[in-house]
Amino acid sequence: MVSSNEKSDWGDCLVSEVQNPELDAFAKSEIGLLPPNVRLYYDCPWLARASVRSGKKELSHIPHRLTDLVLLVVSQETSCRYCTGASRFILKAFGYSEDDINTIESDIQASKVSAKEKVALDFARKLARANPRPISDIKKLQDAGYSSEEIAELTASISIIVMSTRVSSMLALPVGQIEALDKNIIVKMLRPAIGWFLKRKENHVAPRQLTDVELAGPCSDIIRCLNGTPAAAFFRTTIDEMMASEILPRRAKLLTIAVVAKALDCDFCVDETRASLLKDGFTSDELDTALSFLASEKFDKIEALLVPVARETAHFNRKIVQQKTATFARNVSQAELLEAVGVAALANALCRLSILKS
Repeated sequence: MVSSNEKSDWGDCLVSEVQNPELDAFAKSEIGLLPPNVRLYYDCPWLARASVRSGKKELSHIPHRLTDLVLLVVSQETSCRYCTGASRFILKAFGYSEDDINTIESDIQASKVSAKEKVALDFARKLARANPRPISDIKKLQDAGYSSEEIAELTASISIIVMSTRVSSMLALPVGQIEALDKNIIVKMLRPAIGWFLKRKENHVAPRQLTDVELAGPCSDIIRCLNGTPAAAFFRTTIDEMMASEILPRRAKLLTIAVVAKALDCDFCVDETRASLLKDGFTSDELDTALSFLASEKFDKIEALLVPVARETAHFNRKIVQQKTATFARNVSQAELLEAVGVAALANALCRLSILKS
């Protein structure tokens, strides 16, 4: 649960809205409306599009109810005030009481959710923390009756939420409006209708296998573990658009992923970036030193500022990360800030996804 002390030190939002009719049209075509605060991302188009796509909550195997519960658990684990407010609003619209929600936040095992859901939520909390990586919990999910497709989709859902909580917290998205909804008398009266409307938008899409050509690209081995879920296309598209973006240099983005991976003991993602970084001016020893000590004579200005921030996003102390991100923001443009935050958030998602390769 987000404590009163945590609520009092949520930072000021680091970005401002930008008008972009093309991105407005994209959001409306994807989900029928503009998500709250999406225009804050418009200086980094791929991040804006990823935010919209993640909001579609497309699933093929696990219940939407489970992902709503996962959102609460992961938001609480990372002390993301913005995402916690959103998840509490959704759960109350679906009929959960304040006591029900508080119990899930404080003690999953004492909550009213099913035994099978408790296993998944415990996994979500551990994977969000990733300290250590809960590799053995995959077996617990299997023993609880989850199929390989359900485990892949659950892991993807957790990873996407981890990405969202990183972005929301690092940028300190405005929380006043979303938290006010919880106290609004009219909204309270309309909760059953809101819940009905939200459920109408929940649907399962038919599983689709991507071809080898569609899967090809960076991190394809991870994405292949998601094949047959909508998350495979989400991550393939998001990674490709991130790498194609020219806001930050390609090497800075690769270093961000490598630093996060090193902190999370994700050998797969470290190896995924190593070959490219060795071609971009580092020797093997120089790279190992840079990833361990977060400094190198070969870092350019952006890299020297970005790498220490990226490292803090792995094992997340929300207050420290917000402070370091605010310092970073004072030295870069809004577009560079957004891309840096987006890459670090995506790196955290990929390192958690890679548990499926273990």
